[in-house]
Amino acid sequence: MSGAGLLAYERGDTEDAIVWWRRAAEADDGAAMSNLGCALWQQGNIDEAQGWLRRACDGGVIAATVNLGNLLVQQGNLVEAHQWLQRRADAGSAAAMVSLGALLLAEQDTGGAEW
Repeated sequence: MSGAGLLAYERGDTEDAIVWWRRAAEADDGAAMSNLGCALWQQGNIDEAQGWLRRACDGGVIAATVNLGNLLVQQGNLVEAHQWLQRRADAGSAAAMVSLGALLLAEQDTGGAEW
């Protein structure tokens, strides 16, 4: 089901992709949870997006952790964003390191230069 969502998304049919990803996410597919969260975020459905991204994070989906961190930054929740991004950066995620570094530099924390 998650693959059908990717195919729909690639052909520009976000609504169909959301239908497929939702089905897969409800069947505990972590990648689908992450994709669904991102698609909902793009549509401005922030609360539901955050819920699906959190579930994906709980399932260990690396991309979801970085996306959740970035969503939290966008919402101004910098403390929680920092926690999620730090956790994933410490685990070796280059994407999390970049996002964390940008967050730290924006906060004028010169320790962010290490990321």
